[in-house]
Amino acid sequence: SNGIARFRVPHLETGVYNASLYFRRNKEYRPALFYAYLFVNCDPEYRKGEIPVVKRISKTFEVMRIREKNKRIDLPFLVIEATIEGTVKSVILSYALNGSGRFFKSMIKVDDGKYITYILGNENTKISYEIIFMDKYLIEYVSGKETLIFRRAKESSWSRLILPGLIIVMLIVLLILAGFLQRRMHR
Repeated sequence: SNGIARFRVPHLETGVYNASLYFRRNKEYRPALFYAYLFVNCDPEYRKGEIPVVKRISKTFEVMRIREKNKRIDLPFLVIEATIEGTVKSVILSYALNGSGRFFKSMIKVDDGKYITYILGNENTKISYEIIFMDKYLIEYVSGKETLIFRRAKESSWSRLILPGLIIVMLIVLLILAGFLQRRMHR
């Protein structure tokens, strides 16, 4: 929480530096105990308005349906879209599935400030993720971490009724046609 940290750093050139302090210098220990920006011989105000900000993160669960021989396979996946205001060099999604190690996936720029990616999973897969992005000075920013559980994407009630409805309509049409043909044969 709020406090003062005092430590030594090697001689640094003028500029802005991204600093992170890890527990016992172990970078594998996440999250870092301390994140900061070091302004060396420059005014912090000169970067005002240049620091990129995540404006919105939207998540949607989708299902990709594929057929393999006579079997239908549903592949649930999560689509993550981030809207970032400001100039960024790269946007990466850092995620873990069911408490596994971290995976990294590039997010694709689809529009001015909009980046998108997807993650495959199964039902009840637990995913925790954060978005990492770098500005034009290659300073790294991290969005807040979020945890979700994959769930089946909701199908509309109409899509579930279409196939049984078509079968019933076809049976009715066949019965009417059979009755009509039987009458013609008896005349």
